[in-house]
Amino acid sequence: MSKITKYLNQLIVGNVFDTPEICEAYSTDQSILKIMPKMVAFPESTSDLQKIMKFFNQLAAKKIRTPIAVRGSGLDEMGADLSTGLVIS
Repeated sequence: MSKITKYLNQLIVGNVFDTPEICEAYSTDQSILKIMPKMVAFPESTSDLQKIMKFFNQLAAKKIRTPIAVRGSGLDEMGADLSTGLVIS
């Protein structure tokens, strides 16, 4: 588990995973693309979402940018719900 994943799991009520199995499951949708995320977050509340976004915004201010995608059911056919960084489900 990465330092970021550990920190986020302590910060939010929901869960953040970086295990290969979960990242693999969120690397595809209904498009032909396959993009492996570094992490997948399962927030439990809007407060969790706010904390996640605030954290990544603080990283971005330090020039550490992480792409973020929001995923619903994974039925997108254009790859819009895929990311090399964080997928929020």
